[in-house]
Amino acid sequence: MSKVTAMSTFTAATVLLFLVVGIVALLEHNHRRTAGLPRLPFGADADRDIDLRRVRHDLDVTRSAC
Repeated sequence: MSKVTAMSTFTAATVLLFLVVGIVALLEHNHRRTAGLPRLPFGADADRDIDLRRVRHDLDVTRSAC
């Protein structure tokens, strides 16, 4: 019978962490509101989402000022 050591516990925790991070990364891709649209690799088009938010905010401010 093998003994549970601190090193084996650390190794098991590290493997579990990598599995959870991998699953979350895969789910995040499918969770986006634009998941069905084509995307550039490595989030190169992520600034479009920020720009869209900025434009919508500006439009809301302009509409409320009129």
